[in-house]
Amino acid sequence: MSYPYSITFINNSTQSGTACLYQQDSGHYGPGAMSLAWMARPARPNMSTVFSWTIDYSFYWSETGVLRPGVQVNPGQTIPADPRDSNSIVLTSPAPYNFQFDNPQQRPQQGTFYVTGDATIPPNTVTFGIGMSGAGTFGVQAQPNYANVFTPHPSYWLTFGNYQQGQVLDVDSMVNAVQIVFPGNVYDMRVTLNPDNTFTVQQGR
Repeated sequence: MSYPYSITFINNSTQSGTACLYQQDSGHYGPGAMSLAWMARPARPNMSTVFSWTIDYSFYWSETGVLRPGVQVNPGQTIPADPRDSNSIVLTSPAPYNFQFDNPQQRPQQGTFYVTGDATIPPNTVTFGIGMSGAGTFGVQAQPNYANVFTPHPSYWLTFGNYQQGQVLDVDSMVNAVQIVFPGNVYDMRVTLNPDNTFTVQQGR
C-alpha cells in the first residue's frame, strides 16, 4: 500500500453543493476514456470535508448501457490491480447480461494496464476501466474483441457543483475546476472555495 494522500476542501462561499474530486486523462489512456466523479462530498457554506486515498489500483466493470456524460457507474465487480504484475484482465459474458472478469494476468510492460472485452461482450452494454483506492476513476465503453490500454499518470482536479460519486463527467465543459499538484514529499493539500467562487490551493491540511 502506498503513502496516504489527502485534500481538505473548505467551502467559504455562500453556495451549498458537492465538492467533486476527479482525475483527468493526460493522453496516456486509450480512446474513449472518460473521467468519473471519483469522490464526491456534500459541503454547505462554512463547512469543510476531507478526501483521502492511497495510490492502489483496481479493475472494475459496470452495466451502464451507452457510456456518456451524466451516466452513473456503479461497479458490479472490482478486482485489485498491480502495474507490476496483475496488470491485465479480460471481461467476459458467459450468459446474457451476466458479466465477469477472468483472473488477472501479467503482461511484460510494467506500469500499464490492459482491459479487454472478449467475443461474448455485447456492444454498448457495459463499461470497464480502472479505479484508485477502491473507487472508479476512468471508464471506457466495452466492445467485443477490443482491448483498452491505461498507463496511469494521476492528475488530480477538484470542482464544485451538483455531482454524484461515479457519475461520468464532461470535463471539457467544466468552467470552474482547479488542478491540485502535490509537490515532492508533500501528501496533504488544502483547497478553499472563496466567496467569489474562485479556488485557493495551499499545502497542508
